[in-house]
Amino acid sequence: MSRDNQTLLDLARSARLIIEFQQGIDQATLATDIKTQSAMLYHFLILGEAVKRLSHHKPQPDRTNPHQKIHPPQTH
Repeated sequence: MSRDNQTLLDLARSARLIIEFQQGIDQATLATDIKTQSAMLYHFLILGEAVKRLSHHKPQPDRTNPHQKIHPPQTH
């Protein structure tokens, strides 16, 4: 498995766990639940570190395919 693929799996797992941890908990409860806060923060840190591991290459157009178009990144 490529490094980027493993990193994407790490991202998906941490995101899924963050969602699971906060399900069924209202904001007031979360504000006082240090264990859940810590678990969520840990996985947010994993998300940040994993994103930094992704390769940062720009897609190159396939010069043999005249119909392929590479769109520039959108900025919002």
